[in-house]
Amino acid sequence: MSLVSVTREIIEDMPAEYRFLDRHGAVITKYAETLRSFGGEFVQGFYDTVFGNDNMQAVFKEGERPAREQSLAFWWDRTVDGPFDDTYWTWQTYVGLMHIKRGVRNPMMIGMWGYVLSFLRERLGESGLPVDERLDIIESFQRLAFTCQALISDSVMRFYLEALIKATGFNRKLLDRMVLSEVDDLISENEQYRIKKS
Repeated sequence: MSLVSVTREIIEDMPAEYRFLDRHGAVITKYAETLRSFGGEFVQGFYDTVFGNDNMQAVFKEGERPAREQSLAFWWDRTVDGPFDDTYWTWQTYVGLMHIKRGVRNPMMIGMWGYVLSFLRERLGESGLPVDERLDIIESFQRLAFTCQALISDSVMRFYLEALIKATGFNRKLLDRMVLSEVDDLISENEQYRIKKS
């Protein structure tokens, strides 16, 4: 399974009106110096949040935090400097593989994107930049968040399924039919939660 092709498929599945576009990359790199200055505080706050949550902290080994902080600092600098090319997006898909290996679940990842956006809103509010420029930066990071979340969450599902198929020797079409049958059963069992027009 090619990471590059999976990345392209996931991005193409997103409506262009809401995914990250070249203009969003141009906004982020335009303000790279300002954004880079937030890096140390960003990383510290990110991992304070992670290690303040028992479920997320359990993902890490004893003494691992400094190495993870270095990785996040690298991600921040690479993100604010660009470019947002195939290598960057494939890297985000690769993160999905690492999340499977480490046991990082999608709600954890999506929640921490909430931290990223909240942190930026707060720091940009203190930056002295005009409101319209701050809004452009936030919109660009929101688009980045949507796109990275799609890449990571969908790649987790795809790679998990691919590993399951390889490990069990199941035929993909057979597995798909089995899953759909089980989903039909789950829907029937949980019909009371369907929202109905009154």
